[in-house]
Amino acid sequence: MEPNLEGQLPIIPIAIGFLGLVVASAMLQKKLRNRHLRREGQIETADGRIPSIEERVAANSAWSKGEIRSKGRSLVAGVWLLAAVWNLTFGASFLKQLSNPEMKTGGLIVLGVFATLGLVPIAFALRLTMRQLRFGESLCRVTGKAGVIGQGIKGTISNQAEIKPEGDYTITLQCVEIYSVGSGKNRTSKTEVHWQGKTTVARGSASSRAGIPFSIEIPKFPPETGYQLSRGPINWQLSISAPTKGVDYAALFIVPVFKMD
Repeated sequence: MEPNLEGQLPIIPIAIGFLGLVVASAMLQKKLRNRHLRREGQIETADGRIPSIEERVAANSAWSKGEIRSKGRSLVAGVWLLAAVWNLTFGASFLKQLSNPEMKTGGLIVLGVFATLGLVPIAFALRLTMRQLRFGESLCRVTGKAGVIGQGIKGTISNQAEIKPEGDYTITLQCVEIYSVGSGKNRTSKTEVHWQGKTTVARGSASSRAGIPFSIEIPKFPPETGYQLSRGPINWQLSISAPTKGVDYAALFIVPVFKMD
């Protein structure tokens, strides 16, 4: 005679425990989301007024100081990770299939092409590594700690080493949205640039150690940092580049830009 498992299991405590886990998970997700929004400057004031820039940047240590470090190290690590994954996936498979007598020539050629393409991220990673070793980190000091929609953003960009460019500095500001479309295996990531502004600074007009000044006007229509009604995260990216002997100088910063009216 089979035991009555349904009568032995403590149904009510299990149900209460499961419900508690669901509620705790929802509360944790909400807390993490609110924390992320605060770091993006998306906060609400008790009296319903528009928060000041000081209030918006308070939860982000880099923004609150008004000094933002370049993304050189994280970019190098990301590209090397991509190169490793690509070559371990296709390169290792190609080498393995070379000794497989059942592998057809056509399939081996296709796999060899994908394995060869793995040299591209390796070359890019080497170039980024050389740039990072040569120039190190750059620092962006934003006047007023943030840009303002409908007004602009200004500040200085400095570097540990004297850059000695062979041409003018190009400084570009972009409002970028990254979002996903599709689902499952068909899920892909897309990038949309909502707005772009650019300015140049003549070589020799400023010292990279003391700070290269920039000022870019921003129109009224682009979305602000952390805008919640977008399909994906909204980031404002400030980049600087200049031709130099050997590896060109380049740096990228994520800067805060808010709507204040």
